[in-house]
Amino acid sequence: PGPLLRARRNPRLQRGLLWTEELMKRLRLIAATRGGGLSRTIADLVRAGLKREGEGQRGPYRFRWKTSRDRLRPGVDIRDRDRLYDLMEGRS
Repeated sequence: PGPLLRARRNPRLQRGLLWTEELMKRLRLIAATRGGGLSRTIADLVRAGLKREGEGQRGPYRFRWKTSRDRLRPGVDIRDRDRLYDLMEGRS
């Protein structure tokens, strides 16, 4: 059988898209919550996703510093990299 016949037998293969049962359940729930049909809900979600991608709504990554109130150990010179690594790895 051709692709159209297979798609009619298995609605999850319609138009070349593979839908999992979990995905279909979520889509049906969203459609029921919104009060619209399944096709319209899918189209709206795809449209919103594409719009978000195009507009870059995520924004740039923001690094957040985590600080502590700890102090340097006596005798630690952070400019001496080798000695600092030894201390951090417990070799001294």
